[in-house]
Amino acid sequence: MSVRGEQGFTLLEMVMCLSILGLFFVIAPALFHVQSKKSAPFNELEWLLYVEQLQIEFREAQDVQTYDRRLVLTDQTGNVVSHVMQGMNVIRKVGDKGHEIALQRIKSITYIYYPAYLVIRAEDNEGEIHTGMVTTFQKE
Repeated sequence: MSVRGEQGFTLLEMVMCLSILGLFFVIAPALFHVQSKKSAPFNELEWLLYVEQLQIEFREAQDVQTYDRRLVLTDQTGNVVSHVMQGMNVIRKVGDKGHEIALQRIKSITYIYYPAYLVIRAEDNEGEIHTGMVTTFQKE
């Protein structure tokens, strides 16, 4: 309080004003955040790495089984590697453990197994089709 009639703000008034203003700047972005309806695009490098990983696993596999949006590879020691579609992701599990996201932003994936090769067909979230093929060595 001013005895002489001076005008201005007290320190307490300034601290309160800055506190309210700071709180507003912290909360405002969350209140006005508008999420983009378009998700991030499909990553071509991620696709190439996925096909390369499958190439290695397919060559080591003694048993290959394909189900609806699921691929199961069993190697000679009995280790099982599965690739399962969950939501918009393809999850890679070793021994039904783990949760490695191998591919993202996928609408659907199909595995077509032939004795010497495996064809992978994936549709991304933008409707583009990506096709890959992995081969194994012929054993005679």
